[in-house]
Amino acid sequence: MLPIGYGKNACWFRFSRYETFENEKDVKGIYIIPAQKSEKIVYNPFDYAEDLISDYLNFGKAIFDGIEESEKIGGALNLVTKYGLLGVITYNEVEKYLRGFKYHNRKIYCFYTDGEFIGKKTFQEYIDMIFPLPNRQLFFDLDDFISSHSSFERNYSERVNMIVNKAKELYSNFKSVTDFKNTNEIENMPDKEYIRKVLNANFYIKNVDLVIEHDEVNGATLNWSADNLFKMIDIIYALKLVDKKSGLAACKNCGNPFLKSRKDMEYCSNACGNSYRVKKCKRLKA
Repeated sequence: MLPIGYGKNACWFRFSRYETFENEKDVKGIYIIPAQKSEKIVYNPFDYAEDLISDYLNFGKAIFDGIEESEKIGGALNLVTKYGLLGVITYNEVEKYLRGFKYHNRKIYCFYTDGEFIGKKTFQEYIDMIFPLPNRQLFFDLDDFISSHSSFERNYSERVNMIVNKAKELYSNFKSVTDFKNTNEIENMPDKEYIRKVLNANFYIKNVDLVIEHDEVNGATLNWSADNLFKMIDIIYALKLVDKKSGLAACKNCGNPFLKSRKDMEYCSNACGNSYRVKKCKRLKA
């Protein structure tokens, strides 16, 4: 996958069109892959941070509320078309594998996304099983892989459930954070319940590198590095979550997650605000 740079200079890619196919071997399921003759588009996820997080969170809420399997596929395909695949198998992982090719028969422990143990597989067996790429050939040489990099990206696929699980994970944490914030009389809460709520509200960002960069204008600044969209989503979500000036909130009317443009915002839209006030007025008159 295309390596991501540091911080706000990060970049990722998507294709103009995607399609689905069904894998009937190994890890069965519906997969998403770039469509033939689709155009590759490189962009900075940070430039679309608000829409990116809002779209993933609202898709996650829809999953929690209960949607049909076809709607999950459609929702995942829509996210991938807008922002690209998550890139769970990264350029760096494949590169490391190729640099240590003489050890390619060494086996690693593999698990399904739900935690079930698959077995011990070589790196190549793992990729073939979890990420079935049509007409993929193994690259035996690092230079060959780098020169064929764009072909690897175009043939790269991910299971629909990976996008579904990512959206569900984000919304699950957002729901726990909202629940914690809205708890009344938290000081009188039993210790066990308080600890449970705190732990549920925690959000862990894995495998993200931090770096201190220097320049003449800003001096030393702390930045981050991630090599796929999966990690970048976590970074952006975390930054929005801790933003005290605006940040993430649940709409007081519909409950949908939204990003506030000012601290005192309670509704995701003017329409939701008006709807809430109308319903409140009716309750008072009843």
